[in-house]
Amino acid sequence: MKLKKVLALSQMALILGGLMLFAARATAFAGSYTSAGTSYTVGMGVDDYTDLSSLATYTGKGPGGQYAGQGISAFAPVGGTGCFLDPSQQAGCPIDGRADGCLYEAVGGASQNTYEGPFDIETFVRVPGMASTVCIDFSTGAPPYNTVGTTVDQRTGGTGRFAGKKGTVTTLVHGQMMTMDSKGYGFSWYRGVGN
Repeated sequence: MKLKKVLALSQMALILGGLMLFAARATAFAGSYTSAGTSYTVGMGVDDYTDLSSLATYTGKGPGGQYAGQGISAFAPVGGTGCFLDPSQQAGCPIDGRADGCLYEAVGGASQNTYEGPFDIETFVRVPGMASTVCIDFSTGAPPYNTVGTTVDQRTGGTGRFAGKKGTVTTLVHGQMMTMDSKGYGFSWYRGVGN
């Protein structure tokens, strides 16, 4: 069960890796964002504590037009009680009408959007901790596992019109983990919406 938790956190990290950039709240780039993509687990940590991360690729549309991007991030189990996989060690969360989803918090991450046209690049870093969380429903016992979450990211700038621009991005995400092996490697899809 602990291995499943690590796998799940890496899968969710990748699901949320690409969702870092959709609800920017900076004056020059305020507006509505939508995005969809896929993610998969990679054997690379985003900090000194995690060995698995999620690599996401996605496309979307925002106030700056159409973009494509990539992101990498990692999530770790939140201590507490109520999670379907480990009810006495990991915090539960509401999902699919149940209260025993498994809660994960961001460890870290980074992403970039490349916009069509002038190919301006917009860069982000994931806000760690409970600002960015994901809830996974493992109650089915086998994939696909439904996922919901919220991510918060800081715009760090970029090139062209994004050079020197700062701001906070909040994204609501949902998706499914389609595959997961016993080592935590898997493949997921997701959608994100923010404003």
